[in-house]
Amino acid sequence: MNSVVSGLQADKDAMAKNLQNAGGKVKGGVLAEPAYILLGEAGYNDGHEIIRKITLEAEKSGKTFFEVLKTHEKEFADITNQLEKLGIENPSLFFENPANYCGLAAKKSARLAKKYADLMK
Repeated sequence: MNSVVSGLQADKDAMAKNLQNAGGKVKGGVLAEPAYILLGEAGYNDGHEIIRKITLEAEKSGKTFFEVLKTHEKEFADITNQLEKLGIENPSLFFENPANYCGLAAKKSARLAKKYADLMK
C-alpha cells in the first residue's frame, strides 16, 4: 500500500480544467453555492431562488456567473459585505476564480491524509 500511495500525485492541470467546467453550463457556476449561502447570511430567505435566476440568466446570455451577479447590484453588495465580514480582502475577486472557494477542504484533506499516513505506519 505504501508503494502505491507514494506514487500518487495530483494532475493540477486536469483539476483546474474540471474546476473551471464545474457548475454545469454556466462558467463559474460552481460559485453559485457560496453566493446563496452568503445571501442567507445577509438575511435573504430566498437566496437560493435569486441565485438560481442569476445562473439561468448567465446560461441564457452566455455570460459567466460573476458577470451576471455583478449586474444585480443590491445582492452583489450584500454578498461582498458578507465576504468582508469573513476577512476576504477583495471580495469582488473571490468570484473571478472558482479556485478561491475551497471552504474547509484543505484542512479536511490534511487531517485525512495524516490519519491514513499514521494508520499505514
